[in-house]
Amino acid sequence: MVFDLLRNAAQKYPQHTAIIEAGREIPYDDLLDRCTQLARYLVRHAKVARGDRIALFMPNSLEFVMSLFAVLRAGGVLVPVNTRLRAPELRQYVQRMDLRGVITSATSKDLWYDVFDQDPSRITCVAESFDDIVSYTSDSSGVIGRDADHRRIGADQDAILLTTSGSTGVPQIVPRSHHNVASGVENVSRALRVEPTDRFLGVVPFYHANGLANGLLLPLSCGASIVVMPVFTPRAAFDAIERENITVQIGSPFIFGSMGEYDDRKDALRTVRLCISSGGRMPAEITQRFRDRFGIRIRQLYGSSEAGTIAIQYDEDLTDSRSVGRPLESVHVRVLGHDDADVTLGEAGEIVVKSAAMMSGYLDTEGNDELFHDGFYRTRDLGYVSAEGEIILTGRKTRLINVGGVKVDPVEIQNVLESHPQVTQAFVMGVQHRHGVELIKATIVAHDRVTVEEIIGYCRTRLAEFKVPRVVEFHSELPAYSMNKEPQTQEESSHGFSSTQTTTTETH
Repeated sequence: MVFDLLRNAAQKYPQHTAIIEAGREIPYDDLLDRCTQLARYLVRHAKVARGDRIALFMPNSLEFVMSLFAVLRAGGVLVPVNTRLRAPELRQYVQRMDLRGVITSATSKDLWYDVFDQDPSRITCVAESFDDIVSYTSDSSGVIGRDADHRRIGADQDAILLTTSGSTGVPQIVPRSHHNVASGVENVSRALRVEPTDRFLGVVPFYHANGLANGLLLPLSCGASIVVMPVFTPRAAFDAIERENITVQIGSPFIFGSMGEYDDRKDALRTVRLCISSGGRMPAEITQRFRDRFGIRIRQLYGSSEAGTIAIQYDEDLTDSRSVGRPLESVHVRVLGHDDADVTLGEAGEIVVKSAAMMSGYLDTEGNDELFHDGFYRTRDLGYVSAEGEIILTGRKTRLINVGGVKVDPVEIQNVLESHPQVTQAFVMGVQHRHGVELIKATIVAHDRVTVEEIIGYCRTRLAEFKVPRVVEFHSELPAYSMNKEPQTQEESSHGFSSTQTTTTETH
């Protein structure tokens, strides 16, 4: 299962470097030992049982990697959690997913202590204690030994629970089985021809579906190396790429757009053979600027938390800038019209997909049958397949906002805004911004006594920072377009503000 991806790589390449972090290098056999000993601790001391859901709340790190494989080796289900979420959002995780515990860092221990209603037994372990745990368990007999079979885990047992924005204001929970996850990783490995000599820059957050599958599991399944970056800045990324001879960079439109702004590091990417972007449409101007500056074409990877990777741009030159590439060999793609009948080649409709990496349905949502058609998952993306076999995306059926590769449901933000005692109505939409991302814009009908600062402060106590509106407008009534059920997006340069009070806030 998923743990076998690491174990098989360690058997083939025991002395090859798996993780590089802050100057230290961890070979595959050492990483396997660490994960096994941590799994032993989880079983013997933390009493993690098969099927227990364990949250993982920490930035990219060796400890994140160890926790991932240890929880799965112990038979648990991993729940990677965005480290920018606030306490009210975390409580939703606890309630909806029935979390058994959390693995986190010492700096976040108090936060989770409050989330778990002051129950210390729910803090499964903290990252700072891992060295002591590994040292202790390696010298004691345990339930799980290095050469012993790990707990019997079925291919269809849940391995990971991801979250993704829905369209009702409540995030959807995406269960991915061991078979789903392992199949998805193997599909991408074949498509990109990853080699043990490759060195990945681990900069996309591992709690994100793209970072977890393609930034972490993909290289470790192939015997490649990961250079771990806990926080992204363009200059730090350039430094790491040059210093560590990076060959593969997994990123997002925001990451590559930010790096493309620098014209003083033209030789920094001389060792890079692949730049793969996911998390949103890559604007053509960013692709061209990056190619002109560094001599590398950014290749789009199209996928979702629900279906895994669907398509990748293989060709150096594409026939359409809107193309997200051709489907992977094991992914089946159809395009459906309004009557759910297949359309002709080149005709637009809804993209539906089927693969072994695809989930079977959301965790606790009624109406899962509506997500599928004849065994195919409805992506809710609109587009068509070209004569060359490329998927061309033309739009979206649901109104989501892409914030740095993270999909945000505007209804969730609207619900928070309308819970403010001075707000009578709110409408939230995306505003096109540079680097291929969107800003969140809130249009509010409120009493005179509320201010922009109060609205922003109110949101910050209830929402993760990336969900807080960056543009706030006050109107006497909501604009007519707020009644339109079609997705709404505006260009940043053409807001046409007519509000009595308008602000744009930039937070980092």
